[in-house]
Amino acid sequence: MFRFCLHVYAINGKQLLNCLKNTDKALVYIWAPNCSATNCVSLDYLQEKAKQYDYEVFIVAEYFSEAMLDQLGTPDRRMFWINENYYKTKNCNKYVRLFVSDIVGFNSKDFYCRYLIFEKGLFSRGIENLDLISQ
Repeated sequence: MFRFCLHVYAINGKQLLNCLKNTDKALVYIWAPNCSATNCVSLDYLQEKAKQYDYEVFIVAEYFSEAMLDQLGTPDRRMFWINENYYKTKNCNKYVRLFVSDIVGFNSKDFYCRYLIFEKGLFSRGIENLDLISQ
């Protein structure tokens, strides 16, 4: 089956920060395509919630998979996945931690949130649950 997908890019944290500096309010979602936990939401719900509060969405997949392509959905949805080659490891937990450290500006070993909020390109806060976006 052929999939037409022009909007998925491998990226490192420094490259994402470069994109974020051009946005007033950004929501970065560290997305695990196969996650079924309560703090993992559908991409449609994510975009609906972000739009409600005027956030530009940056979806960053922990890994590239078929599920990722299946859920890409609309052709205008921009999505990234963490470039594990940049971080020189195939260990998902390690390269996600290194990526998050790059974008939040501190060692994220003891910090993990799927939703990261940026204002004018600077890390503002992390939230565990998307329903906390309004606070």
